[in-house]
Amino acid sequence: MGASGDLFAAELGAAGVELAHHVLPGTRHAFLNRPTLTEFSTATAMIASWLHDTAVPVER
Repeated sequence: MGASGDLFAAELGAAGVELAHHVLPGTRHAFLNRPTLTEFSTATAMIASWLHDTAVPVER
């Protein structure tokens, strides 16, 4: 999965898509399905931070 994720990120970048690509050392495929892992907390905090920083407010 890591190699294909790296390739996908490179393809997106080459296509001009703004992205952030992070690989957490020591993680394995599907680690986000294991909420007791420290890496799960790290990754979800990174996702939440990205959402907070890039989300566009919806006007009601």
